[in-house]
Amino acid sequence: METTTTTHSNTSQTFRIVPLASEVRYQVQEQFLQLDVPTTTVGRTSAIEGYFQLSLEDGHLVITDNQFTVDPRTLTSDDEERDSSIREHWLESNRYPFAEFTTTSIRNIPPNAPKSQEIPFTLIGEMTIRDITQPIEFDARAMFKDGVITG
Repeated sequence: METTTTTHSNTSQTFRIVPLASEVRYQVQEQFLQLDVPTTTVGRTSAIEGYFQLSLEDGHLVITDNQFTVDPRTLTSDDEERDSSIREHWLESNRYPFAEFTTTSIRNIPPNAPKSQEIPFTLIGEMTIRDITQPIEFDARAMFKDGVITG
């Protein structure tokens, strides 16, 4: 994911997703009857929009306003039949065309995280798919360099 940035003050910045430089993926293990070993499948899309605002409070990075929206109708994998089943049956993305994620907190970012170095952390928030909202955590990695966050 790549973002652009807008500065609001000395301690707060807003970053916007750059869809052409970003990708959302899912990964799932499948076990087919004719195969002895499970296979890993990856689906992806660049149909993501969103933004997040970061501020520095008492030496700690805090995410304030944010929202990410993905269009699951555009998810593709190596199997068109699987993609169709995901759209029609599992995610029902024609009926529920957007999935949303909102971060409520960030865990495990060191207070003085070095710039220009990738840092692992955890995003904690809520994911809404098919009008059902559930808490979720994502392991993430990001690097801040020249006003751009990649991760």
